[in-house]
Amino acid sequence: MEHKIAERSHRPRVAVDDGRVVALHVSVPVRLLGLSSEGLLLACEVPLRAGSTVRVATELAGRRLDVELCVDQVSNRPDEGAGGYVLDGRIPSFDPTARGIIAAFLGESVPCTAFASY
Repeated sequence: MEHKIAERSHRPRVAVDDGRVVALHVSVPVRLLGLSSEGLLLACEVPLRAGSTVRVATELAGRRLDVELCVDQVSNRPDEGAGGYVLDGRIPSFDPTARGIIAAFLGESVPCTAFASY
């Protein structure tokens, strides 16, 4: 396989032609349109695929919120008023910190739950 890219590596490379698929994590700016105790409504310049899982990081209530979001629905075209494709997603599991940040932002009280291990 020949590439039209100037070789800059000072170390030898080995070609990988086994069809291997790798994940590329990129950062895409999104606009937070809505928030509930279960998920987020976002606008994004690129259409994300329904069924995909993405990581969302933002500041809420003066604290950093970093959660995994399962994309449930994506608009079929950009919405100019929203600033891009509108996507609705749910947060499948919360750590206590994330739940507290969202609850503080929503003005809710966080129920205190105790867990026991046996």
